[in-house]
Amino acid sequence: MSFALISVILAVVTGNPVFDAIGSIGIGILLIIISFFIAVKVKSLLIGQSADDETRSEIEMLLKNRPEIDRILNLITLQLGAQIMVAVKAKMKEVDSIAQLIKT
Repeated sequence: MSFALISVILAVVTGNPVFDAIGSIGIGILLIIISFFIAVKVKSLLIGQSADDETRSEIEMLLKNRPEIDRILNLITLQLGAQIMVAVKAKMKEVDSIAQLIKT
């Protein structure tokens, strides 16, 4: 804001509109730089990011300790702000009926 104020005051005092143009260009460059830093900071929220390795390994251990899961084939995590979306592809243990698998 002070950059714009200074450029407008210089344009009014000197009567030269070049100072106003320089101020406008400077504000535009400043906005581009700020938007770049904001984009870098929130990149993970914009494109999605996996959960950190510690959280991912905790989820994997929780799934491995489940009695109905034989082995984990694929585990995908996606950080969505404070929440984590988890997609699991697992081979279930063989049972005689589906009802028995649901009960375990």
